[in-house]
Amino acid sequence: MNLRNWSKEHTLGLLLGIFTVVIFVPILLYLFKAFGNRQLWFLDDTKSRIISLACIANLPAFHLFMKNKKYDYCMGLILSTFLSMIVMLYFKY
Repeated sequence: MNLRNWSKEHTLGLLLGIFTVVIFVPILLYLFKAFGNRQLWFLDDTKSRIISLACIANLPAFHLFMKNKKYDYCMGLILSTFLSMIVMLYFKY
């Protein structure tokens, strides 16, 4: 991983990863609310679990970019997952 050669593709992969997580957190909250867990987001331990579930939504894009050998986009997606991990650890502890 060479961050010295940061390119537009890295940035687009990073933004795609962050955007995907931001979009899927409310979708997951809506699905959980439909099953009866209404105050799920207010529990600190649950926030990290929901964010980690939302990170799974990055997998199809990651595999698509790997299949097409666009490794710079993949690096951006991986960095967005690391940023999500930092947020999860903040909510967890």
